[in-house]
Amino acid sequence: MSKISRISQIAFIIFLIVGSYFLIIGLAGRVELALLDYDSLLNRGFDLWWEMFYTSLFILSGTIIIILTVIGGFYFYLKSPPKLEVKKDYIKVNWLNHQYYELGKSLQDIADNQGVSMITVKKWVDKLDGASVDVGVKE
Repeated sequence: MSKISRISQIAFIIFLIVGSYFLIIGLAGRVELALLDYDSLLNRGFDLWWEMFYTSLFILSGTIIIILTVIGGFYFYLKSPPKLEVKKDYIKVNWLNHQYYELGKSLQDIADNQGVSMITVKKWVDKLDGASVDVGVKE
């Protein structure tokens, strides 16, 4: 996994937490206001309107943060490059023999075909050497 995708996953989680925090604080303020009796509400006057405003602001901002984070997450998910299929035919003795002897490919050609370095193919050739893989100098 790339460093950028790891950072974007962490940012996604942080934004969801922040959005949830704002939403919970706003809803808690609304619940607190809802639990007050009518006389208490009337005695608060301007403070009541201020509390309603900031609880609404918390609810609205929390909701917006969550929605934008989810939309952004889907956007990055859809824009992310597809995972490349990893070929590992070079670990098979018969396949190596076929590629090298029957098709006449060099180690570099085999490595390029598999999307790995020639050193990787050479290491597997060395590992499979006891299993009758011979990629010495071709005549």
